Amino acid sequence: MLIRSLLLMFVFIGFIGCMKATYKPTGTLTTINDEDMLLGEITYDDILYYFPRWKAQDAEVSVDAAHVSQLKEITRQLNILCYLGTWCGDSRDGVPPFVQALVTAENPNLKIELLGVNRDKEDPELTAMLNDIQRVPTFIILENDVEIGRLIEFPQKNDFVEDFLDVVNAE
Repeated sequence: MLIRSLLLMFVFIGFIGCMKATYKPTGTLTTINDEDMLLGEITYDDILYYFPRWKAQDAEVSVDAAHVSQLKEITRQLNILCYLGTWCGDSRDGVPPFVQALVTAENPNLKIELLGVNRDKEDPELTAMLNDIQRVPTFIILENDVEIGRLIEFPQKNDFVEDFLDVVNAE
């Protein structure tokens, strides 16, 4: 009985180890002044892979069902550029609920691109400078490549999802 329990434990540990090992990050960490960060176009999975505090924050998120329902109903093609700092507490607080709401809504009309910047709000492609990014997170909402709204640093209401819905519904 003991041997069977130990064997099952080792199989389980091996399975869990394989699960973690199967994810291969697409982004590369950059270290500036002894601080790791992701810069340029990044994936949410890479953020969660490299930054345990983001992963912990993500695990705490509770998605508002009413917001998800409203996101599902959007029929316009909207692109969202989300500038963030993996080093930034405001980004860590604001981005996970927004990303999770979009993922849960599964609306193909809503596309988000995550762009990491350093503490000087610079990214390798210089798009942050072109988009006048002063604070993070900044969500730029685009329709037909035209900016229709911008959410900056702190939500004006309860969260960025609610602010996003206000911008989209006002247009």
